[in-house]
Amino acid sequence: LCSATSRLQADRLSPGYPMSNRRKLFLHVGYPKTATTTLQKKLFARHPGICYLGKPLTGDLLDIEQNILRLDSVQFERALPDLQEKFAALAQDCPAQQNMLLSHEGFLRAARYEGHDIGRTAERLKQVFSDPVADEFEAHVLITIRKQVDIIPSYFFDSVSRSPDRFHHFIDSSLENPQYGYFPSLFYDQVIGYYAALFGRERIRVLPFEAFITRRENFLHILAGYLEIDAGTCLELVGGKSHNVKLRAGEGYRLSAHEYVLDRVNRRRPGVQQLPKTLRILLKRIPVKNYEFAMTPDERSRIQALFADSNRQLSGQFDLDLEEYGYF
Repeated sequence: LCSATSRLQADRLSPGYPMSNRRKLFLHVGYPKTATTTLQKKLFARHPGICYLGKPLTGDLLDIEQNILRLDSVQFERALPDLQEKFAALAQDCPAQQNMLLSHEGFLRAARYEGHDIGRTAERLKQVFSDPVADEFEAHVLITIRKQVDIIPSYFFDSVSRSPDRFHHFIDSSLENPQYGYFPSLFYDQVIGYYAALFGRERIRVLPFEAFITRRENFLHILAGYLEIDAGTCLELVGGKSHNVKLRAGEGYRLSAHEYVLDRVNRRRPGVQQLPKTLRILLKRIPVKNYEFAMTPDERSRIQALFADSNRQLSGQFDLDLEEYGYF
């Protein structure tokens, strides 16, 4: 590596550098729909104790993200030195007394890009954000999770289809072949275990979304302790309302008829922007039918059974009380 990484190494060797007190880089990798937007907008971007790198991602950081997620292995190996150098430059711009944080749920979104492999992404995150500056920073990983029965409708709604007629077919086909498609990414013990093997188990923190909803103050105290920031400021910044409210715990998505129609217009003619937005404002006041993306009791039962052992394993490995929140 060249200039930026070299400067970091030179600083480390200079008199007065805190050799035993390395700063930390926290990688919040998701999962999607686990209060990520609320945490990003209301806490991470605004807390004075954090050097927040993103999201939204721009410039060199956006380039790093796209190369991690989209390049094939040959291209990535060629690009890696440049990506490491770009991160080293970003790290040098952060105040010396602050830990850094990158939050982006796309790293655990299985359908983020075609061919996205979340295990390969974990390896690349370590290569870019940990290996080249291991003497200067400790890379830690924060993973927020949600009960599979509640996160699956969200995934379908955002990444598969917004047609309610296809929802139950998606559930049935996924249950028939749970080793393919989206479901493998929801065996939390395996996915998080993979990160633990790469970064070290002691550097992984897992927080359930349900705790954010039902015990928010306690959730934020735990998060603040992990990020080494002031908990009182976290409580003041986050407040009590989430940014994304369409998905209700245990109920699935509800989509009004006019939103459904406008969404189909947007998907067929993506260049149309202002017209759907204007129509949505006008149509919000008109009572219309709601489409539902919700599982039947039998579907919920089968999915809970499928993931119960994985959740039980994760609960024991990371000292989580997931049974309290209905994970198994």
